[in-house]
Amino acid sequence: MVPGRVDLDNGVTVRLGRQQLDERFNTFVATAARIVAQRATDIAYVDMRYANGFAIGWRSAGAGAAKNGSDARNV
Repeated sequence: MVPGRVDLDNGVTVRLGRQQLDERFNTFVATAARIVAQRATDIAYVDMRYANGFAIGWRSAGAGAAKNGSDARNV
């Protein structure tokens, strides 16, 4: 196990960083977990280290928006 990182059973890595772990994990559960559940096969990682949101790393370039024209704010 790497500090500040959670590897989910579905192969997705959640990057929490080194500070505010509880807050970032709670934000992941409240917002990003739903996206991961819907698109786990397309997602390589979720980066929760941003102050105002998060980033999703797709397994293949363009897999996210190219398939359905949406982004994380619309899901």
